[in-house]
Amino acid sequence: MRWWSVILILLVLGNSCASNRGKVVHDRYLSENYKGKLKEGVVRIQGVSVSRSFDAQKIEENSRYILSLLFQKRNENKIGSCTFSLEVSLKEDSFIRDYHTWNTVTVELSLLDDTTRVFTGFYTEETDSTLSSYSYLYSLLERASREVR
Repeated sequence: MRWWSVILILLVLGNSCASNRGKVVHDRYLSENYKGKLKEGVVRIQGVSVSRSFDAQKIEENSRYILSLLFQKRNENKIGSCTFSLEVSLKEDSFIRDYHTWNTVTVELSLLDDTTRVFTGFYTEETDSTLSSYSYLYSLLERASREVR
């Protein structure tokens, strides 16, 4: 009987420590007038900004390249009567939890038709990954921009 309780305790502790997933939050708003136009329109990347203490310029360049690839796929074969401008802001903050460094990573998206904001969305998650990782940055931007692609 005693060895079962030891195994159970080890399993519970092992699962709680092995998890590197944190909270994920996302939300969006799309203007009713633009639902059809967005499907047919072309999206151009207007601006990308990064709020991080180290490496911000390199992450901005990588983000711009990844986004241009993702939206080039989306814009292919679209004649599009509308052209939308996309502004992206990335933020990363670090904190310690259970003697482990975690990062809160946020992507904010704004889609504009001239000066009218037609889509606003954000995606944020807690992770042990960082924006400096190209593969993580790609998957993050892919998830965050899914609703406008």
